[in-house]
Amino acid sequence: MKIYVAGGKNNVKSKFITGIREYACVDECILDNKVYCELAVLHKIWKSSNEDIVGLEHYRRFFANPYKLSNTSKQYVLNESTIHDILDYSDVILTSNPIKKDLLTYKYTEPHNPLIVSGPKIKDALRDWDNFLKKDGTLDMSKILSRQKKSYKYFSCNMVICKKDVLDRYCEWLFPRLELFAQTHKIPNRVYGYLSEYTMGEWMIENSYKIFDAPKIRFTKDLSKCDWTSSH
Repeated sequence: MKIYVAGGKNNVKSKFITGIREYACVDECILDNKVYCELAVLHKIWKSSNEDIVGLEHYRRFFANPYKLSNTSKQYVLNESTIHDILDYSDVILTSNPIKKDLLTYKYTEPHNPLIVSGPKIKDALRDWDNFLKKDGTLDMSKILSRQKKSYKYFSCNMVICKKDVLDRYCEWLFPRLELFAQTHKIPNRVYGYLSEYTMGEWMIENSYKIFDAPKIRFTKDLSKCDWTSSH
């Protein structure tokens, strides 16, 4: 088992990246971080890892242990034994974001972090991506879009833990389609990460994988406000 923690050369490397966790620098990946974001590490896992169970987290976001949520402010990092326990009855661990609008409206109208790129470009790309997948025909997009009209959450951050063969199947489907999409659409920087955020969970559902929705821990960039501890 290996959980790869995506981050750049100048990002703080948390003391919690030990044991099953390994720091994966996006700047050292084959794919361009400016376009692919953490998907550059996902691609690296697909192509390079021989572990039986793999995962992707961020240098500021980790999966939390859902069975050790206390009444205090402490949260505990999801550890190896608990991952094995969850994957005994689930196929994949993802993490969701609750939203106030239905998912379909949300992804087409929200600014989606305008500090990185302008909101309308991301919204246009998300709509174009859905139309691309309709024509691609490998997913039932009518069913997916109908489900998104009723959903008030989405599986976010491209964070995932699963058996390597499950991740391989997703990557074998995703990356060739991103390349095809780029041939006919102008892709703003970092947008590929957004496209996959709204796709990974849907792909897992459509392929009948059982998803375990785990909470996540998010902390400040310099780690100065962390008030949680790791469990191993």
